[in-house]
Amino acid sequence: MLSAADIYKARILITDDKQANVLLLERILRGAGYTSVASTMDPRAVYELHRRNRYDLIILDLEMPGMDGFQVMEALKEIEKNSYLPVLVLTAQPEHKLRALKSGAKDFLSKPLDLSEVLTRVYNMVEVRLLYMKMVGRYSQGAEDLKTMTASRDEGTADLKSMTASRDEGTADLKRMTVSRDEGTAEIAEREKIEKALKLSNESLEQFAYVASHDLQEPLRMMASYSELLERRYKHRLDKDADEFLDYIVGGAKRLQTLINDLLTYSRVGRADKPDAEVDCEAVLGKVIRSLTPVIEESGAVITHSKLPVLTGHGANFTQLFQNLIGNALKFRGTEPPRIHISAEKRGADWLFSVKDNGIGIEPEYRDKIFLIFQRLHERGEYPGTGIGLAICKKLAEAQGGTIRVESEYGKGSVFSFTFPANKELLS
Repeated sequence: MLSAADIYKARILITDDKQANVLLLERILRGAGYTSVASTMDPRAVYELHRRNRYDLIILDLEMPGMDGFQVMEALKEIEKNSYLPVLVLTAQPEHKLRALKSGAKDFLSKPLDLSEVLTRVYNMVEVRLLYMKMVGRYSQGAEDLKTMTASRDEGTADLKSMTASRDEGTADLKRMTVSRDEGTAEIAEREKIEKALKLSNESLEQFAYVASHDLQEPLRMMASYSELLERRYKHRLDKDADEFLDYIVGGAKRLQTLINDLLTYSRVGRADKPDAEVDCEAVLGKVIRSLTPVIEESGAVITHSKLPVLTGHGANFTQLFQNLIGNALKFRGTEPPRIHISAEKRGADWLFSVKDNGIGIEPEYRDKIFLIFQRLHERGEYPGTGIGLAICKKLAEAQGGTIRVESEYGKGSVFSFTFPANKELLS
């Protein structure tokens, strides 16, 4: 299985002839934790750069002078002989989206860019690419294993002939050998059966991640693209009801894409395949705040924090927890600019982390329900979302041996708190 650390180490190339766009994307990706981000403003350089570095993702603007994005994709097909182009295109033209997908691109981002959409699509595309390369590697290894097994079988056949020839030397010895061989064969067969079942189970889990993030979204992308084309060409040319129906179709497709991405994130919680490592909670919080900079600046929010500990655990879990809880505090704000404070204190056998805000608050009867999946307290038109964010937080907290709760006064703000075992603290 892939871990979040593997994904954040993916090699990413940004290609855009506008320096402002390049700098914005670099800031978003590095702020989210990606450690290997390169860029070029010359589309003619992409072929040679990819030939040398074999990027896991190429973010490609379609409209560039000298050589447009479609020409770049055709050139890249000479490198990617299996026709799998790890390309995420940027475009402001709806009619270019379908053409880009048919030309080999795996997904697209619409201009102007949306922060959460950029991070979600980049994360999912990198995950699919790494899973794909892992499957290719397994196929090659399987071919080598088959050769080795064939050679072993031939050696075994020769040994069997030798054993048969020596049978005449002692019938009693042969009977004892036959009994021993049968017992060993049965034991090996049973072990191979168990190993095969385990392998199929693991492969099924990996295939689920691939299907959910790629194959399941493919028809949805087509539906969204065609509905956007219908809206562009025929809105205001039909009657008022038709315009309203088009809005429903486009909005529904976008909500379903967001829902699938959130469900994929929910399914990945608790499936870490790497041992615990050092987690500097202050450094993690800093990355999260940098990734939310556009929303923080737009809302005029002020975010403060007390000293946070260094623990052993999974950094990706703390990143997701801070991002969801701070993101909710920014989203569900009142009339005043958001004031958000993150703190941590040691209480007995646990560390208690708290995220306090001055937002709209939660009514008492809903405080237990908000952590259930698909629970929404507001109309979609008031606040966007799928109702999965806090369910993910609950699953993350419990996966690392803790709990999560909320204290809130309606109209005055909320305090979300989660615990983490203190025996995982690193002593300096």
